[in-house]
Amino acid sequence: MKTAIVFFWLSLLGVSLLAAETIEVGDTSITIPMPSGFAPVSKEMIKMTQFLDSHVLPDNVRFVSLVPEEYVPALLRGEMPRMPRIIRLEMNKRGLRHTTTTWEFKALKDAIRKKCEELTQIHDKQMPEVITNINMSAKTQSGESPPPRLNSFVQLPPHEEGDRSIATSFYANVTENTADGTTLNSLGIATTTLLDVRGKVLIIQVTGGANDLEWSRQRSKEWASAILADNPSTGAIAAEEAMQPNPHTWRDNLLRNVIIAAAVGAIVLLIRYRNWGRLST
Repeated sequence: MKTAIVFFWLSLLGVSLLAAETIEVGDTSITIPMPSGFAPVSKEMIKMTQFLDSHVLPDNVRFVSLVPEEYVPALLRGEMPRMPRIIRLEMNKRGLRHTTTTWEFKALKDAIRKKCEELTQIHDKQMPEVITNINMSAKTQSGESPPPRLNSFVQLPPHEEGDRSIATSFYANVTENTADGTTLNSLGIATTTLLDVRGKVLIIQVTGGANDLEWSRQRSKEWASAILADNPSTGAIAAEEAMQPNPHTWRDNLLRNVIIAAAVGAIVLLIRYRNWGRLST
């Protein structure tokens, strides 16, 4: 029934709801299947599109954002309803023209695993310093006054890993002082999956409420599997992926640090995307 209503609204506005979209990543085309129960944010959802575009990290590019399909009619009317669950597909701009080799992606996974382990073992005395650094970064990026503030976060170790993927989750508690002086606290969960698709490293971000850990992980896993299934590496791309890079070239390649920062820095994304369950007009 919900799907029928969504299609009705979209047809009225001349908007098509595709089963898959094709994105262009540099000179590589990648097919992105749409998960059931979710609809892509279209340009006709003007307020939501503006909101999403303003919440993309400067070094990233946003390809697809998904919302539960029952919110489509409200978004098309220009409303911003309560919406605790949102899925995004992004990529760091530095990787647009770079073909990531199998060796490089393995090195990325090793580095992310190590970074997550470091975060999970941070001593209590070190945590305030880490949170202060994150808040300073968020303040610079948001440009808001007063900016939202991260109170605490809990990094979880990677829970899913394959030849072409690695996924990790964390909890974050954020405080925001609104314009009317009200203090709001939010507890949210985010699951970040790095996906090696035809030599391009895509970033899946699934955000939800405090009780959405397993939901975010399952959704991320299902979407990642579907994207990989629809985009096998063949021909010239497969040959490039099989190349062994020069270690010095790899060491000097900024892609590695950028992607690690994107994965661990998802905390900053959550701070900026702090409206879990309370988006309002």
